[in-house]
Amino acid sequence: MKALLVWKNCDRFKVEQDGYWIECPANEIEKLIKPILSRDKHWIDRKDDYLSSKFASTNPSLGLKTDCYYLLVSKDGSEIIPTVPYYPYSGQWNSYCPFREIEPRSFDTIEELRKME
Repeated sequence: MKALLVWKNCDRFKVEQDGYWIECPANEIEKLIKPILSRDKHWIDRKDDYLSSKFASTNPSLGLKTDCYYLLVSKDGSEIIPTVPYYPYSGQWNSYCPFREIEPRSFDTIEELRKME
């Protein structure tokens, strides 16, 4: 997995905290994310909608990889919000997008997010 963007003091979580927009290859999603999302009916019903393949192929300038999921994950790792691949880039933000670029950081477990600055 790789953290690509940060949303400081993200208000989408139960407790406001930093959120990371992460890229997770489809072949890793089951092992790393499924235990947390397995109870989320929205994720189960729309899992294919969240896969980046079509959007990444038609928007190569964004640098998104095909066959990946993009998720908003709380810094403490307790909450994961599945997002469509264009979430940080969509027009819904008008002139204010809360996401900020960071140096991409790879990690193996959700728990490693706690150590990121």
